Amino acid sequence: MSRVFSAVEIEDENTLETLKQIRNKTDHEFRPVPEEKMHITLQFLRDIDQEEIDDIKQAMHDTNLKAFKAEIKGLSAFPSEDYIKVIWAGVEAEEMHELKDQVSRHEVEAEEHEEFRPHITLHRVDSISPEEKEELHKTFKKYRDEVITEITVDKVKLFESHVDEEGPSYEVLEEVELDGE
Repeated sequence: MSRVFSAVEIEDENTLETLKQIRNKTDHEFRPVPEEKMHITLQFLRDIDQEEIDDIKQAMHDTNLKAFKAEIKGLSAFPSEDYIKVIWAGVEAEEMHELKDQVSRHEVEAEEHEEFRPHITLHRVDSISPEEKEELHKTFKKYRDEVITEITVDKVKLFESHVDEEGPSYEVLEEVELDGE
């Protein structure tokens, strides 16, 4: 059984450098996400077999969106800014919601507990002091409405996630260009 997720991988070097700089501004010895693992998760699926993976791949190929621009805008935290476990940069584009809907048109049950909020995870947080939280709140406020950069979303990928003592590693199972055909 596999753990897979559909996602938009952040591949542009300038975007990754900008995200790295923002990530470094919010680091208090948290667990930073390496640049090569930065992505926008569309859907996460656990304990699925090869037939289900094939269904997800087909849904990806059935998308009819063309490439589009999205803004990386604002910083915040999950589950909330008062209880910080993940620090993220937001992603804004109406098409991102449509992309998520289209690649999710399959019969495989996904783990979706929250409303879809496109984002790029920058840090995972195990513990945080009141002083660090206060400093982060200032940073969140500073970047709340700021466009950090813009990306072109021109493909979607299906990754299999492997977790071991060194953390997660991702294997690309499928890649689909967005060409609207």
